[in-house]
Amino acid sequence: DPDVVRRMHEHRLSTVPNPYSGRRLVGQLTRAGFQVDPDVAATAVVAPGGAMLVLVRKTAEPAVAEGAITAAEGDQLIADLTAAVATGEVFTAVTMFGVVGRR
Repeated sequence: DPDVVRRMHEHRLSTVPNPYSGRRLVGQLTRAGFQVDPDVAATAVVAPGGAMLVLVRKTAEPAVAEGAITAAEGDQLIADLTAAVATGEVFTAVTMFGVVGRR
């Protein structure tokens, strides 16, 4: 359910001090007085769908506890993902950013 995923995602972002830090690394390092190397890298780490289940469970629990989604919505999301993992329909992708700065 896209609405459940959206609410859970918004809840998770609200708990992270700097949720878009990867996109802001160059500016943050420059403002802090670092000389930033021009080679900024981003890569996506792709893993089987089972890894997604771990992440979704860890994200769903506090979202339920704090009322962002209901327990029934969280359970249904986990059930849907479990079924999709069993048939190979999902995978996990996490984007990682790398920046080198020197003083």
